[in-house]
Amino acid sequence: LSLGLAPSNSAHGLVEQALGADWERNPASESACAFRHADGTLLAVRISAAKPSWVTRKPCGARWDIGRRADADPAEAAEIHVFAHHPVWDEPSARDPMQWRFHVVAGRMLPGRRTLSLPAVAMLAARIGPVDLGPAIERLHRTSRPTGGGPIASVT
Repeated sequence: LSLGLAPSNSAHGLVEQALGADWERNPASESACAFRHADGTLLAVRISAAKPSWVTRKPCGARWDIGRRADADPAEAAEIHVFAHHPVWDEPSARDPMQWRFHVVAGRMLPGRRTLSLPAVAMLAARIGPVDLGPAIERLHRTSRPTGGGPIASVT
């Protein structure tokens, strides 16, 4: 396969290939955060496809559930979100890395709603291909690391 990318069964697999050695799959299986960095940074992978696995007669618009709820556990909030979009309608192959498009967004930039459309995500981050995924995640990781120092004291 070109560009050193191996076929993968999912966008999660492509993201995993792009991550450095300090990232691992998040052991909290119920978590929306698929990966955890050694420093505690959480990364969520959100997937949308033009031709979903269920039968449909026309391409689906790209939309992601970001699950922003008032009752959400703050400990489960990812600092980095990778929005993966598979736009191919005719002859799609999720295993072909070059058919995927990605947007890497800081969690603090996400609006307080439950879903995001492709145009909304595109306003938050540029579209990149799988080859640029690792560097984009690393750039955002450098600015999104958890402080680990406990709560910030307020000045009164």
